[in-house]
Amino acid sequence: MATDIASSFTLCQHIAKENEEECQEEQYSLCPHCDLWLCIPHTADHQQIIQTNAHEFNDRVNEVRQQLTELSIDCLYEDCKKKIDEWKDRMHAEINIRHDEMVQQLTKLYNELAEEVKEFKLKKLESFTHDIVEPLTHMLTKQKQIHPKRLKTLVTQLQSLEEKIADINKPNLIHMNCDKVKLSEEINFTRQHPCDEIGVVLENRQSLELECVQKKELHRFPLNTKVSALAASANYILAFERPSTLLLFDNKTQLRSIDTKGDSVWDICWSDTMKLFLIAGAKLQTYDIIHNKIVETPVNILHNDPQIWAITSYFHDVLLLDDEGLIYRYSWPSFTLKATWQKSIYLEDSDSKAACIRLNDMGILAISITQKDLHWRIDLFDAHMQRIHRGVPLTNNGTANLLDFSFISLTNNKWLVMDRSSRPQMLTLVDKDGKLKQQTQKKGINVAVMGRTFLVLRDDTGLLLYKLS
Repeated sequence: MATDIASSFTLCQHIAKENEEECQEEQYSLCPHCDLWLCIPHTADHQQIIQTNAHEFNDRVNEVRQQLTELSIDCLYEDCKKKIDEWKDRMHAEINIRHDEMVQQLTKLYNELAEEVKEFKLKKLESFTHDIVEPLTHMLTKQKQIHPKRLKTLVTQLQSLEEKIADINKPNLIHMNCDKVKLSEEINFTRQHPCDEIGVVLENRQSLELECVQKKELHRFPLNTKVSALAASANYILAFERPSTLLLFDNKTQLRSIDTKGDSVWDICWSDTMKLFLIAGAKLQTYDIIHNKIVETPVNILHNDPQIWAITSYFHDVLLLDDEGLIYRYSWPSFTLKATWQKSIYLEDSDSKAACIRLNDMGILAISITQKDLHWRIDLFDAHMQRIHRGVPLTNNGTANLLDFSFISLTNNKWLVMDRSSRPQMLTLVDKDGKLKQQTQKKGINVAVMGRTFLVLRDDTGLLLYKLS
């Protein structure tokens, strides 16, 4: 076969490149590189190519030998270990936040229980002396005969007191389900009420008597504009004045004027956990009283030209209501978005809009809702936006104005409403069932409470400070 090809093609079969003349030399041998019959010079050229390829391959062999020598998965372990460490840090941060929340809940429950026990002790020590010790001493020192029925009465009273003391000493007065709950789930606290008889006294003592606003105010702070944004801590009041000024007061005088840099404010709330005022407008800001500083948060509302109508806070939760009816749940201090709820979640077919949102000291969310028939009510929701109570529709004389409906949370699961929609205007106390508990005629725009000491009412003229009963 090779002899036949050689006899047919006597000239070198080298394939000429562009602008290169064909080789005129005679064939010499079959090149194993290209399987063509080539002349001696082109055979030598192809051999050089083979030599070059062999040297390049040798270089590659050396490189692979080096890679094989240095082969290690140490970097893989380190990268994975780094990711695990970062995950651990994130989990620790989350656990620390949850731990802080639990400690604050525990502290609140413990303080309530400790106050009840303190009152119980004071009351029982007095009654113990009067009802048991003194009669028994008289029986033993003044009487020669002791009537068994009288002694039995004292024994029964002492047994009742012993049972109360035993109940208070039980280790399960405060129960937590933290041993059964995953990190992403809610921790539930429950507490016993061993001092029930004193609990009624405490509840009555803490109740708010609306008649205080019919008395002469203790102080009046004049304001120039009629806007509703107002909040109070136990020691301070923060109010908004158009176009862009926040005014800080204590219970006697104005302390500061703070420029919001042109930003309007629709709502303000105080966070006892953060020790900050939260300010809602086109964006969410915080105001630090100690450093006299307004800081913009990283909160991002989901639609164009957003306006935050209402804001409320409980422990590390911050809830916002925007002008399209969306409710957002953020977690402080990172202001990480945890959940959003469309208005279809909390509004019924017969409802129009939500006016205001407020969290109470039990973490229950109250939403004031205007119905299409112009009645209003307050519905209660849990942390997952499940309705736990539908309020009773309340009359407003057909003059509902959603922007004029403000309310605040009180202790004992009650809500204080500044109802501007009724005629005449009313300051209304709503109970846990959404029913009217107290009501008094009073003109105003918004209301706040300074701890358990003062009620702050904002009307067309300014801020009025009343002493709570």
